[in-house]
Amino acid sequence: DLRPRISHGNVSGVTDRQVQKVMWSDKANGWVNPFCGRVWQDMSQPLTHYFIDSSHNTYAAGHQYHGKASCEMYKKALRSGCRCVEIDCWDGDNGQPKVTHGLTLMTAISFKDVIMTIADHAFTKSPYPIILSLELHCSPPQQEKMVDILEAVFGSKIAVSYTHLTLPTKRIV
Repeated sequence: DLRPRISHGNVSGVTDRQVQKVMWSDKANGWVNPFCGRVWQDMSQPLTHYFIDSSHNTYAAGHQYHGKASCEMYKKALRSGCRCVEIDCWDGDNGQPKVTHGLTLMTAISFKDVIMTIADHAFTKSPYPIILSLELHCSPPQQEKMVDILEAVFGSKIAVSYTHLTLPTKRIV
């Protein structure tokens, strides 16, 4: 039961953890109707007609200023139904772009590792498009490397134009 009650004398209510469980629950807050077990909205509209489950600082495991960046966070976000993930891109060592919360003490992870993780887990939960929100702080040469990585990993799954994108579609926007 998603709504267990607690009692303290004459006062009853729910704990913070119980509220969090309801907010994160697919049954209580998902795009799938819990009574039907399937998508029940009209999914033939343009992408811009939908509310999209998004993630900010997706890479951050812990505090955004001194925490750890982790590919595991992308996997968790995608497997929980998130369709828009943020990737903060910075110039990395040896000419390879990295993902981190720039100008902080947060650790960094490889841009390529993030893209490979997204490719592995993008469509395990949902057939609907993934939107990559790229926050670019990279030099032009490293931006070119990012394009090479995106094309090599996603290939024809990259949507060049989403004006006429029909749903569901396993595409990267």
